[in-house]
Amino acid sequence: MKMKWGIIGTGYIAAAFAEAMKVVEEGELAAVASRSLEKANEFKEKYQVNKAFGSYQELMEDDSIDAVYIAIPHSEHAKYAEIAMRHKKHVLCEKPMTINEEETSRLLAVAKEEQVFLMEAMWTKFLPVTKKIRDWIEAGRIGDINFIDARFGFVAEMDPGSRLYNPNLGGGALLDVGIYPIMYALYLVKEQLEGISSFVKKAETGVDELNMVQLIFKNGAIASLASSICSEIGTDAIIMGTKGKLVIPDFYKAETALLYDLNGNLMDQIEEPFEGNGYEYEIREAISCIRENRMESKLHPLESTRELMGMLDAIREQWGLTYPGGR
Repeated sequence: MKMKWGIIGTGYIAAAFAEAMKVVEEGELAAVASRSLEKANEFKEKYQVNKAFGSYQELMEDDSIDAVYIAIPHSEHAKYAEIAMRHKKHVLCEKPMTINEEETSRLLAVAKEEQVFLMEAMWTKFLPVTKKIRDWIEAGRIGDINFIDARFGFVAEMDPGSRLYNPNLGGGALLDVGIYPIMYALYLVKEQLEGISSFVKKAETGVDELNMVQLIFKNGAIASLASSICSEIGTDAIIMGTKGKLVIPDFYKAETALLYDLNGNLMDQIEEPFEGNGYEYEIREAISCIRENRMESKLHPLESTRELMGMLDAIREQWGLTYPGGR
């Protein structure tokens, strides 16, 4: 029997999830909820969803829904993820799971109390290319990692009311896209972190629109990580090792990776086209965990999410950036 999913939200992330579900045979998109019934119905028709609701609460109360994908602004994740779990729904929550570590810890406690599955939708970790890159690194193909350069940036219109620039919605580059290169470095280096330094350019609304984060690991490796919503700084990653380097174009949605020796000769490459749009892999992971009665993913455990949120808190503290309500 297919697992029945509900989506909270109708934006582009929700649309990406709906598109991916088309190639996930184990799942079925059974319901969508928006604060506007009109928008929910439009989404329902476009993606052939069974039910549409004009409030999030109505979807939560539908006993036929097994799991919920939270696809609304960051600032609302904690609230509705908890409501979903209180209604015994398994939850896949778009990244970042919450605004800060305190809220994340709260959700982890609720998941344990309610005995439901919870996972942050960090889709990059589940991509076939990402898995093969990690295998290569663990096999010593590039030797010991000593430097990572990863960035994620684009130009967004300066709109104080948009989710990217509005502090009330948890706006800024760090939480929206900066989380990707930081996660990537932590996932691949797998060493104890010794230090964090950072630099920021703030927008008129007070959120970060351009930043640089440097991580120093116990083994001496350094990661230089940047994110932006005001500049095209690219989306590539380079991982330098003592024996060679890996180049990953569009690392956050990678379908290819290139392995070079220290002289710049191409030694190997990975080509792994998506079956759908790439979101299908995290959906399958969630379904697999739920069916096996596992409350979290081994590949992206809840503690990894909590630790990463703690790091983002520390970085924002360096900048003096807090969101309304002291978040």
